[in-house]
Amino acid sequence: MILSNIKLRTNKILVQPEANTSSSFSTESRKYDRKSIAYVKGIGDDINGLKVGDKVIYDDSHSIDFTIDGVSLSIITPEDIAAKIVEKEA
Repeated sequence: MILSNIKLRTNKILVQPEANTSSSFSTESRKYDRKSIAYVKGIGDDINGLKVGDKVIYDDSHSIDFTIDGVSLSIITPEDIAAKIVEKEA
């Protein structure tokens, strides 16, 4: 998969949802599988405080979800990110 072929617009972030981090909930008419933890794979212009490789917790209710070469990806906005997960260095 060549992510460099994806040119993000200003104020957009490309993330790859982490495997096995989905949650589910039901409404009267349909069931939703939600993703909430992802790795940043690309960043549009004018976005500060994030870099490729960061692990984030995000709201996927407005994400654009798609698959390229069998890899699930989503495009979100900075407002969709609720937190950044900071890993302790060894």
